[in-house]
Amino acid sequence: MKKIAVLLILFFANISVCQQSTDKSNTILNPEEEAILQTKQLSLRLDLTKIQEEKIIDFLKLHLIEGQKIRQKRKKGMFKKNSFDLKVQFLDHQKLLQEQFKLILDKNQYIEWKSLQKFRKENIRKKRAKIKN
Repeated sequence: MKKIAVLLILFFANISVCQQSTDKSNTILNPEEEAILQTKQLSLRLDLTKIQEEKIIDFLKLHLIEGQKIRQKRKKGMFKKNSFDLKVQFLDHQKLLQEQFKLILDKNQYIEWKSLQKFRKENIRKKRAKIKN
């Protein structure tokens, strides 16, 4: 009887934890909202001017929409060749992002932005490694 009670408690605890993790995924933002939030965060870090903020918001909207399209194509399950093309397309967009930020930001801001990107990639790798284990 005690074993059944313990199993029921663990079962309900597991269900509540699973429901909490899905609540976070329900807060998906559209590309415009995400671009505005990212730009505001960059503005705090890099001390952007209003003109820089406007340029970055406009560019990030387009960039995030393209990224969404690429992710949707990937989810549909592409063949190996198409997967390669999508990866090349993604890297081209990353290069475009980098070039645009180089044009918009001054030298010191650009260096800081590059270090933020590097830090972000390292954190993503760590999170993926934790999920795999």
